[in-house]
Amino acid sequence: MTKEDWQQKSGEELITASGQLGYYPVNEQKMLLAELQRRQIRQLPESESTVKTLLSERPLLGALRQTQTLSNRYWDAYLVAKVTIGIGKTIKIIGFVLAAINLLGTVYFASLASGFGNNTSGGVFILAFAIGGLYALIIGFVFYVIGVFISSQGQVLIATLDNTVGNSPFLTDSLKAKIMSIPEA
Repeated sequence: MTKEDWQQKSGEELITASGQLGYYPVNEQKMLLAELQRRQIRQLPESESTVKTLLSERPLLGALRQTQTLSNRYWDAYLVAKVTIGIGKTIKIIGFVLAAINLLGTVYFASLASGFGNNTSGGVFILAFAIGGLYALIIGFVFYVIGVFISSQGQVLIATLDNTVGNSPFLTDSLKAKIMSIPEA
C-alpha cells in the first residue's frame, strides 16, 4: 500500500489495521503509524491493548522497531527448534538405514560362511546371523535413542517459546498466533 492508500482509509479502517500491525511489511507499518499520528488517532480497541500501550508510551517508530525485533527473534528461535527436531529425525532414519544395511550384510556374509547352504554348516549361519542381527539391533537402537534425545530438545524449545510468546505483553494476539504458527479460526 502507498501513503495515499492509507490516507484514503477511514479512521476505523486504520484502527483495525493497527491491530494487525505485524502482518504488514515494515515500510507499510511506518506509513500506517504516520497516518494515525497525522490524524491524531490514539484510541484503539481494548482487545489490542498491546498496540495501544506501544503507541501511547513510546515514539511510534521505536515501538514498531521493538515489535519487529521481538518478532524476528522469536521466528529465529522457532527455526532453530524446528531444525533441531529435523536433525533428531534424520539421526533416527540414519540409524534405521544403517541397521538395515548391517542386517543385509549379515545375511550375505553368514551365507558365505555357511558354505552357500551346505546342510552341515547350518549352525554357522544361525550363529553368524544372530551375532550380526544383535549388532544391527544395537546400532539401530543407539541411533534411535540419540535421535529421540535431540528431537526432544527441539520440542522443549518449542514449548518454552510458546509459553514465552503467549505471555509476551509486547505482541498482539494475532501476531502471537502467527509467530506460533496457529491457524486462524
